Amino acid sequence: MWEEDLKTLIKMNPEHISAYTLTVEKGTDLFSLVNNNKISMPGQNQEGDWFVKTHDLLTNNGYQAYEVSNFSKFGYECKHNLHYWNIEPYLAFGPSAHGFDGSNRWNNIRSIDQYLDRINSGESPVSKNERLKLTDYLNELIGFGLRMREGIDICMIPKEHKDEFNDKITLTKKRYPGCFQNVKPIISTKLLKKRLTQLVDANDKFTKGSYQTTNKNIVPVSSFYPYHIISLKNSLTHTHTHTYIHTY
Repeated sequence: MWEEDLKTLIKMNPEHISAYTLTVEKGTDLFSLVNNNKISMPGQNQEGDWFVKTHDLLTNNGYQAYEVSNFSKFGYECKHNLHYWNIEPYLAFGPSAHGFDGSNRWNNIRSIDQYLDRINSGESPVSKNERLKLTDYLNELIGFGLRMREGIDICMIPKEHKDEFNDKITLTKKRYPGCFQNVKPIISTKLLKKRLTQLVDANDKFTKGSYQTTNKNIVPVSSFYPYHIISLKNSLTHTHTHTYIHTY
């Protein structure tokens, strides 16, 4: 069924296809159905089989995987998504909207009535503001980087975290032989260095000379995603998922 759906989708000839696993979130109807054994979710082996077939089928039909779950024809990568995955600044307009200025993240109040009241009275609608710590930024750099085609520049990891990072890379390679390869970076290391410098300056903890860049990136082979092993002083909770696709 999944493979036939993909073949039908390819015949429709869209510029972009997203094919990914959907997390079963607590509090949703789907979670209740799964939890009460009314819906059976595919196992990991089936998910893995779908994942590999999806990449093979789409790649062979002119859709390159520029991210672990996103495929496009040449030049049709989603700039909106890449903007977030590259950890670039964005503004927040409206209730519940989130913003990021390169160092700080914030979100607006959820209630539309309270949002309008604050705007009309000249008050800030921001309900929460937090400064992004360097470790948080590095984990996002690793997480998003391993999801994307260009991978991550391993020399963007500051010396203070390099030993821990290298140890986890070694652990991952032992557990999953052949899961990484070195490539020339697609995204400019100059741009990555600028972003990290901005965050370093904002945290006032590290010097600009604590890292360097090279012309090599480390990327996951076949879009393998071992972030839960490599993340620095962090862990992820695994949940039930099933596969879902959409196009634009």
